[in-house]
Order: sequence, then structure tokens, then C-alpha cells
Amino acid sequence: TQVQISCIEPGMTLTELHRGFKEHPMKAMQVTTPLTPQDIADAIVFTMTRPAHVTIANLVILPKDQKT
Repeated sequence: TQVQISCIEPGMTLTELHRGFKEHPMKAMQVTTPLTPQDIADAIVFTMTRPAHVTIANLVILPKDQKT
């Protein structure tokens, strides 16, 4: 089949979703440099542009200082 499914799991990503929080999750998670939306977009493009014989089933992308 031509359909492939991938699960992309981003870590702490700096977005506007946390705008109203009293404490930003970056501080609670002790992440100094979070991922950017562009980092996630790049990972999606990478996953989608692999040759047909390659499947990326799971891709976990984390900031360097995020604890797993």
C-alpha cells in the first residue's frame, strides 16, 4: 500500500499554547532552549520525504536538555 503512518512525538516546544500559564512549562521542566515549531516542521518534512522503502514508525524529538 502507498499509505504510511508515523508517530512524531515532540518534547517541549515553544508555542503560544502556554501564554496564559502562571509558570511556563519550560521553567518547571528546566528546559533552557525548547524546540521551535520549525524544528517540528523539519522533522515532519524529513519523515514524509523518505524513500518508499523506508518507514519511520516513531520519531521522538526532544530539546537537548529535556529529561526523558
